[in-house]
Amino acid sequence: MEILADLAGIEVSTGWVTTACARMAAAVAPANEAIRDAIAAAPVAYFDETVTRIAGRNHWLHAAATGRLTAYHIDEHGRAALSMTAFGILPRFTGVAVHDAYSGYDGFTTCTHAFV
Repeated sequence: MEILADLAGIEVSTGWVTTACARMAAAVAPANEAIRDAIAAAPVAYFDETVTRIAGRNHWLHAAATGRLTAYHIDEHGRAALSMTAFGILPRFTGVAVHDAYSGYDGFTTCTHAFV
């Protein structure tokens, strides 16, 4: 909200920002799904997860990427296999999954694992 006020001289409410974010999420949802599908079908993909804070609580940012595409998933429940499954890529990935050997990846057996 402050950036709009500072850069454009526009005062907006929290409700306006919330509505704008929801509209944008709906608008990009098909593209996000297509990116997740393309990564799931890729011969090689890179996977990682890291902690981040949202509203003072730990959440985990999961990333999946190829050389050209990246998808993100934020999950409040941790970085384990359940969160990776909710992301929706690894359960159907059959290529080479490159990751840091975190044990949460061990349960995904449809792919070959490579470690960095």
